Amino acid sequence: MLTPYISRRLSRSSPAEVLKLLNSNSETPYLIWNNGTRAELMEFLEEQQESNIKRGECDKSFGSEFLFSEHGKELIVGEIFVRVYNEQPAFPLEGFCDT
Repeated sequence: MLTPYISRRLSRSSPAEVLKLLNSNSETPYLIWNNGTRAELMEFLEEQQESNIKRGECDKSFGSEFLFSEHGKELIVGEIFVRVYNEQPAFPLEGFCDT
């Protein structure tokens, strides 16, 4: 349910840095995260909690089919939001070198 970029940050950054990222609005080639995406994730998690606890139902996909509606409007190539990259072409991309 988290983006691949945030998932990588969980293993590379301190918990405080990841929490700061998750509580901030950000639009980079790797991440579109704002009040809407946060609310959408919270709503999904609350629905899952209610389904599991109150009704005893389980999401068999374990959230793997969850998609942010805002991300559905974007062209994503190799985890990069192309529109945002075109707006921020100097943004450093991970795993690329100048050789």
